[in-house]
Amino acid sequence: MLDVRLPRVNEWARSTGLGDELRVGIGVCSGELMAGNVGSEQRMEYTVVGDAANIAARLQAMTKGTPHQLYVAESTWRALGDDAHELELVGDLVVRGARQRVRVWAPAAAGP
Repeated sequence: MLDVRLPRVNEWARSTGLGDELRVGIGVCSGELMAGNVGSEQRMEYTVVGDAANIAARLQAMTKGTPHQLYVAESTWRALGDDAHELELVGDLVVRGARQRVRVWAPAAAGP
């Protein structure tokens, strides 16, 4: 999404005069969730609930104003195994709604 799709969208936006550069924030956290349809016959939507979903949403929001577009919680970092080396530690961040600080990782900065 960040390496292929977003650059294509930005290229299209520039070529049509819609703007300079769109940015997105992504938060990823692994854990147990409940997922399903909620609502009524008039309005039904699919949603997920649980600590992992809340932390992912908060991490996504916390990317704003940082050089990072992707924050990964330690729960996901651990699950990555050998691919975890592609991420660098951002720090132990205070995440609203979390019982304790969350260790957060982001893609390693590209070298010179």
